[in-house]
Amino acid sequence: MRLHFSQPVDRDTLLQAVDWSPRVPGSWRAEDDEGRIWRFCPDLPAWPRGTRVQWTVKPPLTERPYSWSFTISPTMVLYLWPPAGQISEIYGQAPPQDQTLWDHQRLVASELGILDFDVHPDGRFLYFSEANRQGGSNLIRFDLATGERTVLLACGSALCDRPRVGMSDDGLYLAFEYMPLAGQWSVVVLNLATLRTHDISPPKHTAYNPIWSPHGVLAFYDETDQTYRFWHPKRGLWANVASDRGDDGTWLRDGSFLFTRYQPVPPGKAYRDDVLAVQMVRFDPRTGVEESWSDEPLWEDLAPQADPTGRFLAFIRRGLEPETWTPGRQIWLRDLIRSTQAAITQDETYTHTDLAWSPDGRYLAYVRSSTLSENERPELWLYDVQTRSHTFLHAGAHHVRWLP
Repeated sequence: MRLHFSQPVDRDTLLQAVDWSPRVPGSWRAEDDEGRIWRFCPDLPAWPRGTRVQWTVKPPLTERPYSWSFTISPTMVLYLWPPAGQISEIYGQAPPQDQTLWDHQRLVASELGILDFDVHPDGRFLYFSEANRQGGSNLIRFDLATGERTVLLACGSALCDRPRVGMSDDGLYLAFEYMPLAGQWSVVVLNLATLRTHDISPPKHTAYNPIWSPHGVLAFYDETDQTYRFWHPKRGLWANVASDRGDDGTWLRDGSFLFTRYQPVPPGKAYRDDVLAVQMVRFDPRTGVEESWSDEPLWEDLAPQADPTGRFLAFIRRGLEPETWTPGRQIWLRDLIRSTQAAITQDETYTHTDLAWSPDGRYLAYVRSSTLSENERPELWLYDVQTRSHTFLHAGAHHVRWLP
């Protein structure tokens, strides 16, 4: 909160005359030499999202008490819209119980289009890749509180894509995919304090898909060696695990990494002889131990996503036996505490992608697409774990994230 006064105000008078409710601790700071502009910064965590906050300024700073209020924006699901192939911008929408406050609001406009984005851990900043006029894309930081844009890295004709922000014990980093003109993809890390970059993938290797753990470890896929590699700001590259698939993966709360790997199917079991199963594999980079997390190799398990509370694992599954195969892939939910699992979608003609958990683990956002009609736009839906209900949000959304 920033207050502007017509005359200088000292700190003691300010503290006596300004009040807010609900009270949260914080600090006041003068933003000019005269004391005409004062700023209040609440300690984190501050007010919960959706909270209505009332402020009052009393005499002697005003002739009579003056009050105003505002509402902290609710937790929101964020996404790019309109669909891929058009100039996409960042939009947000609240879960169903909060839709009286937010409904498909544009948060970040773009002249040439946003390719991908990520959210700062505290929800204030968005980091995104935006197309530029040189044929490449730049990395931008957007302040949701002030609307200020900051170009973190101007990439010219190179593509700087898939930004992923991560917090380590020595600071904040932005990992991203980098591809120069007529070059190959590599994974680069930008130190957000110094704005220095470091290419962490091996030289002349094609690498992509950076994924941060809550503990500050970065996983990425080395396509040249067909391995997932693990990097830490202080330790550098320190572990790897073989995989012939590199387009998905998720971190579990215990610090292990879950990814997918092709597996052969027993002869005569699949609906087609040349098909391969896809199985989930858990790997602990600290010990090098790996274990299968899928059933017998008669399934195609893709895109695992662990919820932030550690209770559930969502993934996309399709059966490979003649009696279980469907054109669409369905969402399955595994209860990691009870060791049970079940499908939460049953739309055989739709395939499901873009799984994204809400910060509290209550909602799973996903995009469903028709396997029968190319003219039907993909749809953004929410699954409520508590009520086991599905709610349609918007058509044409993609690249789904959450604002904490």
